Amino acid sequence: MRLYGPSSTRQFSEDRNPLIINLCTTTFPIGNGVQGVVSYICPANRRLKFFVHIVGVVTIALAAGQHGEVFYQNAGGFAGMRLWFPLASPLNTRENATSGFIYATAGGQHQIFTNLDAGAGQMHAGGMISGVEYDP
Repeated sequence: MRLYGPSSTRQFSEDRNPLIINLCTTTFPIGNGVQGVVSYICPANRRLKFFVHIVGVVTIALAAGQHGEVFYQNAGGFAGMRLWFPLASPLNTRENATSGFIYATAGGQHQIFTNLDAGAGQMHAGGMISGVEYDP
């Protein structure tokens, strides 16, 4: 029998059967398309308290008609954070963003994507989803 309450040693929800989640990767996006970087789906009967960090660097100056982006999207399709690299971004243009805490429920899908238009330019992009998964 699990006891959760003021008299228990597990007073905070994150203390209930915790599991640390750290998903992180980087990529060189392929031109003319959206590419998934990190994806997480919260399992049944679990919750997740997490944050998202996204980063992007232009490694070869973007062409006149080329733009790039890195963005976080939740299960509802809402892009909560977006880094935008405008047309003709110069070499070493750097952007990054970190969210506050986000709470996910069972079945919720959370993803980080990159997008780079076709052209001569290139960028290096990445993202991280980090938090604690726990019993509700």
